[in-house]
Amino acid sequence: MNSFSETYATVLITISIVFCFFYFISGVEDLVLDFIAFRKRLKPQTIDQWVLTYFELLPQKRIVILVPAWHEGAIIASMLRGNLNRIRYKNYLFLVGCYPNDPETILAVKSVSENDRRVIPVINRNEGPTSKGQMLNELIRYARMNIDHSKVDAYLLQDAEDIIDPWSLSLINYKLDSFDFVQIPVFSLEVNVKEWVAGTYMDEFAESHTKDLLVRESLGSAIPSAGVGTAFSAQVVEAFLKKFGWVFYEQSLTEDYEFGIRNHELMFTSTFAAYRFWDKEKKQYHFIATREYFPKKLLRSIRQKTRWTVGIALQGWKNLGWSGNFSNRYFLFRDRRGVATNIFTLLGYFFAPLCFLMLITEDISSDPSLKQLEQALYTLFWVTVPLAIHRVMMRGLCVYRVYGARALLFLPVRWPVAVFINSMACLNALAQAIDKRVRGQKFHWVKTEHELPVGFELAESVTSLGLAQERRAS
Repeated sequence: MNSFSETYATVLITISIVFCFFYFISGVEDLVLDFIAFRKRLKPQTIDQWVLTYFELLPQKRIVILVPAWHEGAIIASMLRGNLNRIRYKNYLFLVGCYPNDPETILAVKSVSENDRRVIPVINRNEGPTSKGQMLNELIRYARMNIDHSKVDAYLLQDAEDIIDPWSLSLINYKLDSFDFVQIPVFSLEVNVKEWVAGTYMDEFAESHTKDLLVRESLGSAIPSAGVGTAFSAQVVEAFLKKFGWVFYEQSLTEDYEFGIRNHELMFTSTFAAYRFWDKEKKQYHFIATREYFPKKLLRSIRQKTRWTVGIALQGWKNLGWSGNFSNRYFLFRDRRGVATNIFTLLGYFFAPLCFLMLITEDISSDPSLKQLEQALYTLFWVTVPLAIHRVMMRGLCVYRVYGARALLFLPVRWPVAVFINSMACLNALAQAIDKRVRGQKFHWVKTEHELPVGFELAESVTSLGLAQERRAS
């Protein structure tokens, strides 16, 4: 080796060691959380069908479902009709927030409300779009002024593309006897195995909502709202209004996430209610969860996750700071570290193959100055590989819980796709943050394009829609 090659090899191996060490630390951290889940036997609770009957026989609290809508005229009527036909609960109302400059959505909502008193269109005082937080506050204001507030027991957050589980309100009604804040799982509708972008949401939400949030709850940390499938008592609303003057922070791009963290700060009890039962007719487990389609195109997914990154990691750090006990602060750190770790992971995907190609093609083992570095890299590599395999296996287990064996087919392919999407979203979020700071501007709400399965309003169940169901976009 000449001096240039030695310098090149030294730099390359050193960088690779840094990346491998990062992967090792990250893998050990995830392994600890997996161990906690295993040690505490944390997993979705399996219940018998008679328990569902018990849920349905309980006195029903009045639940107001809040649905913000902006340019949702193509799907909102189908969403409302489909859920109205399938929800196995009686004491509830839909409040659908519309903007005065969005007549298509208003007409679609009114086409349902004229025939069903459980749907009430609410026209925002401001033209749209404002922010999701502002619209939710407007819906709560309307409920407190126009509905007998003494008879409103709880609120439930849903979006215009959501498929609400038939038993979710009964489960929430039961849980609200003991808790002020209830989050049920959120899953992607199953998509074709070839839809790699949309499939990443299946993987990530399955792991987060059948394991990670259960660990979070068991350690006494705050449970962040997922934005949908989130129920909270009227007492929570009154406490937020008294302390802050609002329920949702209107300047945040992830007002739901901040709401869950602040709920914990105000010492309200919260729970993540992950329940499933064996469906004898379909011979499979059924999770009581909110389901929806997530973006299937790369750029749309990056745009959506950019908003999540800005709201959770950047705005969340600024607005919420660091509060609570050690476990709560740790999970806040875990929520925010992705801005750096996702980018770092993607860079490692480029450096690792380059380095090992060099190790194979170059004879550096005989060079004393490089031998130790080479050995350190090999050691880290062979320690990290089992952790990476474990990580994929754990995600596969969670995906299998929700979707069965079919969804595992392209899981190893979807993994790097998810890394690329998350990394691009983090880079985009940082670029936007710098640009807004230089220009002195604020972040604005970027709406995600929503989709529903065509014929959803007529379908008897989620599984009857099928994998290749055509989508109707808003």
